[in-house]
Amino acid sequence: MSADDAIFGPKHDRMQTHAVNGAAATVLAQIAKVPFQAASILILPRLLSPDDYGIYYAVVPLISIVLTMHGMGLHQAIIQSPTFNRGQAAALFWISTITGVLGGLFFLLGAPLISSLLASFSNASAYEDPRAIALTAAASFFVVWAGVMNIPRAIMNRQMKFGWLAVIDAAGVGCGLIAGILAARAGAHHWALALDYAVTCMVGLIGVWLLVGWLPTDKPDFSDVWRFFKFGGGLMAAELLTTASRWGDNVVVGARMDAGQLGLYGQGNRLANTPLERIYLLFERLLLPLLSRMHENAERYRRAYLRIIRQLMLFFAPGTVAVGVTAPVLIPFLLGEDWAAAAPVFAWLTLVALHQPVSMTMPFLFVSQRRASANFVWSVFSILTTLGAVMIGVRWGAVGAAAAFALSDVFLRLPFLWWIVTRKGPIKLGDLYGAAWPFAVASGAVFVVTSALMRLPYPNDFLLLAACALAAYATALATLSLFKGGRMAMADTASLFRTETRRLIFRRKESA
Repeated sequence: MSADDAIFGPKHDRMQTHAVNGAAATVLAQIAKVPFQAASILILPRLLSPDDYGIYYAVVPLISIVLTMHGMGLHQAIIQSPTFNRGQAAALFWISTITGVLGGLFFLLGAPLISSLLASFSNASAYEDPRAIALTAAASFFVVWAGVMNIPRAIMNRQMKFGWLAVIDAAGVGCGLIAGILAARAGAHHWALALDYAVTCMVGLIGVWLLVGWLPTDKPDFSDVWRFFKFGGGLMAAELLTTASRWGDNVVVGARMDAGQLGLYGQGNRLANTPLERIYLLFERLLLPLLSRMHENAERYRRAYLRIIRQLMLFFAPGTVAVGVTAPVLIPFLLGEDWAAAAPVFAWLTLVALHQPVSMTMPFLFVSQRRASANFVWSVFSILTTLGAVMIGVRWGAVGAAAAFALSDVFLRLPFLWWIVTRKGPIKLGDLYGAAWPFAVASGAVFVVTSALMRLPYPNDFLLLAACALAAYATALATLSLFKGGRMAMADTASLFRTETRRLIFRRKESA
């Protein structure tokens, strides 16, 4: 390997430092994105209608599934490979680019057929709308973009250039938001949302190619690339199941209902899930390596995981209950009166969000314990029950679909996930329920108190929402103080705050 090929070699030196820096960069990237994502959620809906969002949400699941299939798991395969050279990189790049172009052509030419097939389930389908057909055709750009983007971004991850990737991602989100707002103000309707995503993608593409330090000018070496596809195939299957589970309900709603109803459902879903998606990305970087290192020490593994989920429940459960109860006021306050019909959708979906901060960490237990088959069983069960429930509930509109999704989640998927994840390994079913039940009691108390506060008169909606938020956390803390598990969670929070505050003060004194 020549000196120039050093960019393809994994950095064995100071791996712990690189891992810590990567985690820090991920955290900073998520923090940097928060203002832009908040602005996207709060500003764009005031400029666009539920109908505009419905057209966009009709296409997003299709492109997400195609992009997952197109990725073929190569990203992780490149990162994990012990050897990787320029010839292999060039070969994989041209394979990815060519398949991206072919996939883009399929989307461009097959858009009417795709929409026709999905629209056949109902006479009022969002997919029969000509605007959805046009947007599906335009989405061919994103398939081509992924083909050109996959390999250089994987190389940057292999070289642990997490800081640069974080900067690129944050810049892309910011530029996309600005473009989307300007387009929406100019009357671009659903195309404003597509432009937002397209600009985000283009900024990412330019940034990665400027900083990767590589061009596909070498002779492609196809002799040993099969191993990358073999390794990535299993990963792609798992990612495809996850993507189908994430977006399957939107496809069902879009196939059975018009764009306006899909817009209400999709936006309620987005409001409930966006904070959870940010948390998931953080824990994927931070929690998974931690659990993997502790796997051999069962008791330490168990204690660490239970402490983490208690903290998650302490911070998120009271607020989740409060926003669910106040949804009839909160949604019009945040998004405008045009979105008032999304309030019951959002309220039902907060029932799912109530346990998701804990349940979303459980796939990490499968991975850290090397239980791929159990993870596969759970993914299949999740998809089937989600689609089945939403197909039943959609008969009663967007609210019915949300209610069916939420009830099936609480009474089917939640107990099944907690059961299967505890069949083996250090975490037992009793541990999970023992940790959760004080917070369940506290959530019930918060529901009663905030529901009562909603009946009182207030000068304005802001004061009502503020009163409910403060009462939610005060009620939760008071209730949790009655239980040992609740007191442990609060003590852990206080200890962490004191430790980090002291460390920050000492660090400033040393630098002075």
